[in-house]
Amino acid sequence: MRLSQKLGLNGFQDLKITLTAEINQKKRIDQLLANEPVTAESTYDDIVKTLPALYDKAVTNTRLSLDKNSMKRISQVLQKAECIDIYGTGISYILAQSAAFKISTLGLECSAYEVLILTIWRRVSTRKTLLFDQSDRINHTVICMAKYLREATETYVVGIAGPYHTELKKWCHEIVEIPNRDAL
Repeated sequence: MRLSQKLGLNGFQDLKITLTAEINQKKRIDQLLANEPVTAESTYDDIVKTLPALYDKAVTNTRLSLDKNSMKRISQVLQKAECIDIYGTGISYILAQSAAFKISTLGLECSAYEVLILTIWRRVSTRKTLLFDQSDRINHTVICMAKYLREATETYVVGIAGPYHTELKKWCHEIVEIPNRDAL
């Protein structure tokens, strides 16, 4: 119980749920890495030849999947937003932190959050905020965050998601679809 509290969790049950989610995420990463063209056996020349092609393919697929009209609408909201909050879970939280840092360097107020808590909900509900939910797969936590913010606040909700975003789409004003690894 004390360990759970020191980790900022509500109790042992919360610890088990968090640990299970992390283990599942680790398994998923291991599965993805098993199919990587760059492995521990790859030579320097292999890596130098492979990486540019992978990046080019990822950028091209992403660019082709973007909806120009949706991006224009998001841009208009971004220009009027007092602050930008980016939410994610697991790996997408790390991406949210990176994006928040980059956006902050442009002089815009931007923060990344992994878990919605009541104080954040209150802050979001009283300011013009643009919310980005990031999810590369079906994620119940992200869907719950988007649903709450759409129903209970005046937050403009943008989902950044892979192709399996049907449930998330219901709760977002806009969806930016990012191709998943299967499409690359």
